[in-house]
Amino acid sequence: MQIRVIREEDLKHIYLIEERCFGKEAYPRPLLFWLYHLHRDEFFVAEVKGKVVGYAVGAVMKGRGHIISIAVDPEHQRKGIGTRLLTALMEQLEKRKVKGFRLEVKVDNEAARRFYEKHGFKQVGFVEGYYRDGTGAVIYEKSSKPKSSPA
Repeated sequence: MQIRVIREEDLKHIYLIEERCFGKEAYPRPLLFWLYHLHRDEFFVAEVKGKVVGYAVGAVMKGRGHIISIAVDPEHQRKGIGTRLLTALMEQLEKRKVKGFRLEVKVDNEAARRFYEKHGFKQVGFVEGYYRDGTGAVIYEKSSKPKSSPA
C-alpha cells in the first residue's frame, strides 16, 4: 500500500469511493474538485496495487487542522488504510503549525466515531441538523503533538 498526494485523475476514483461509502450523502463531484484545487497539499490517496482505495482531505481553519473527510472503499476497510491516511494528513497539517485537530462525524456513524476515538479524538460538542438529511454531527477534537525543543 502507498499513501501519496492526490492527482487530478484520482478524482473519478474518489467519487466512486464516496458513493460506495456514503450513498446519497456522498460529496458531489464539484465539491471534490473544489477540495482538490484548494487543499491539494492536504489531500491524500491510498493505493493498493495501483488502484485508489481511499482518501483523506483536510485544511487549516482558524489555526486548527480540520479533518474534512476520510473514506476507504468498503472492500479495503479494517486493514489499517484509514489509520495510514489519517496519520499522513495529520503530519501534513502539523507542518502548518496547527494547534490541534477538529472534525465532525454523523451522530449515527458508529464505525467512524470508534475510529476517531481509537486515535485519541475526544467528543467536545454536538451540532443539530448538520448534515443534509437533518442528522446531527458529533464534534471531535485532538491536540497536536507537542513540539520538541532543541537541546
